[in-house]
Amino acid sequence: MQVFLFCIYLLLFSSFFYVYKTEKNTGFSIYIIIGIFILKVIAGCLNLYIHEREYVSNDIRFYHLQALEDLSKLSTQPSLFWKEFLFNWGDIAHHLNIFSSIDSVYWSDLGNSVHTKFMVLSDIFSMGNPFVNVIFFNVIYFFGQLLLYKTCYGIQPQKKILFFITIFLIPSVLFWCSGIHKDGWVLSAIGCIVYFTNACLQNRKLSTLLFFFCSLFFLLMSRYFYLLCLLPPLFIWIIISYFKPVKKFITFLFSYLCLLSLMFATKWITNNHIDLLQIIIHKQEGFFLLKGYSDINTPALENNMQSFYKNFPSALNHILLQPIFKWGNPIKYILASVDTYLVLFLIVMLGLHVQFKKSHAVFFYFLFFFSFSVYLFIGYTIPNCGALVRYKSEFTALLLPALVGLSEVPIFDKLILSIATIGKRIKHT
Repeated sequence: MQVFLFCIYLLLFSSFFYVYKTEKNTGFSIYIIIGIFILKVIAGCLNLYIHEREYVSNDIRFYHLQALEDLSKLSTQPSLFWKEFLFNWGDIAHHLNIFSSIDSVYWSDLGNSVHTKFMVLSDIFSMGNPFVNVIFFNVIYFFGQLLLYKTCYGIQPQKKILFFITIFLIPSVLFWCSGIHKDGWVLSAIGCIVYFTNACLQNRKLSTLLFFFCSLFFLLMSRYFYLLCLLPPLFIWIIISYFKPVKKFITFLFSYLCLLSLMFATKWITNNHIDLLQIIIHKQEGFFLLKGYSDINTPALENNMQSFYKNFPSALNHILLQPIFKWGNPIKYILASVDTYLVLFLIVMLGLHVQFKKSHAVFFYFLFFFSFSVYLFIGYTIPNCGALVRYKSEFTALLLPALVGLSEVPIFDKLILSIATIGKRIKHT
């Protein structure tokens, strides 16, 4: 029965993508688009299988058991079940300040609640089978990633293959952003935000503006802190796109540095009512309490600019070079280190050929500054290699496309031309 349900839902959603022409504005056929969706489902199932087999305690099992416990009330107390499912969001009225380090715990818990509620909804249709649930989660994840790709493709269609690879096919992105984790929610929400922001800048329709704010709320409900990181570069992107200054990159860089400096000064400006640095420190302290197999030496942060400046090399090392490849490590850490070096190779190759001044796509400036800033935040706060690989995966799917859009790499251009030529030959035969 479970295999039957899995096949039926996979066929149903694949048919939905086919009927509603999901391949529109992608430059690829519907079969490739459906194929990447199926690949994400397979990766999500592999992620679930490994977690079930390797870990006695893991996030997926915790949320699944919590969802089944909530769902058990449906048959005995249906009115109570729907009341809690629809209206139980905690004491939101007393935690409206998303900039408060005190309220940060509430907003983190709210993201967990959203994740659990969606799993409850999935369990109703999947009869409680987590592998079938993977399909439901990946419909949302895939949709957001596809919108991110369509935005990049619409700006630079000649780089569609590179965008496709860096958004969908980087191993860590495929594995972690297809599993039943909140990483997929984050990437999907950001994909929706950038798509509707770009659409608002072009047509300024009321319906598009509504979708834009819904996307922001989507990210707020997923991981609120990433919304705080996103707002400054998003604001700069919108302002520069509206006023169109001559030197766009210089304007973006100067504006972002000013806002970044302002972040360090919020404690004094608001008389301790808003302390963004303390939120980061609370995040790090929370991770320090979790002990794991692959813990690495991470300096404790202090609430001042000097501490962040001092620990910058450590954060950069963690996010770009960890986990280090060692033959004695378990296979999962060896694979993670290989993926880390692959991503680092792409960052270096693309970074060496970046042409900031020649690029007129402010969108890629936004994507670069936002993703790299969160990269550093993760490097500062997460003291575990396994968690590092997972948490940075969705931002790898933002950083690499940003560098693709800002760079011109001759060897990649030749590779794309060769792939296109082979594709045309296959099509004609």
